[in-house]
Amino acid sequence: MQAATAFDKVVKSDPDDAEALYGRGVSDECSGQYDAAIGDLDSAIRLDPRWRAYRARGIAYEQTGDYARALADFDAAIDLNPGEPSIYLERASLYARSGQVSAAIADLNTATAVAGRQSPYTYFDGYAWLLATSPAGQLRNGPMAVKYATYAADMTIWQNGLILDTLAAAYAENDQFDQAVKWQKKACELQWENDPARTPEFQKMHARLALYEKHQPYREEPIAMQGP
Repeated sequence: MQAATAFDKVVKSDPDDAEALYGRGVSDECSGQYDAAIGDLDSAIRLDPRWRAYRARGIAYEQTGDYARALADFDAAIDLNPGEPSIYLERASLYARSGQVSAAIADLNTATAVAGRQSPYTYFDGYAWLLATSPAGQLRNGPMAVKYATYAADMTIWQNGLILDTLAAAYAENDQFDQAVKWQKKACELQWENDPARTPEFQKMHARLALYEKHQPYREEPIAMQGP
């Protein structure tokens, strides 16, 4: 919330500050205000078309159900920065949800190739999430999801609620529901303590906890990809 207020002040004093518009857009996205986020990211891209703004807007479009525009933004982000593995993971998830499994596998392979040995925790987290929650059974792999999610948790000293949310999903995919419940409870606790502004995310995490308590894994929803 403090970050959003700070970015808002900058934008009011300089409406053409692309960095502040990007920051406010990401902040709005985190709090579930996707239309506002898209508006700010539109302006940021118009002023300074960087890959991360396209990626952020693609995520917002995906959350609003505009999957064609989300895919177009992920494509644009990759064109601008083909060496960033996280974008391939975002696009792979979208492909998998729309039943384009071969395209998803190709993006996963590319993400692995460009990630290299010094991969950031976000890479392992994103990969683990897809391996644990994809609606495409060909892509799910419980043991590998647990392995990658554990890497990400280690890299964030087990204090990032979103990472532990992924770890719990990985354990659930691996039929280790006691571990899934344990880490989902910790994920909810950390999320509420450290980032209460992301209320929509907390609500989703709490809903996943209810699934794990019933010994059910979490799956992303399949989608129908419409043309532009």
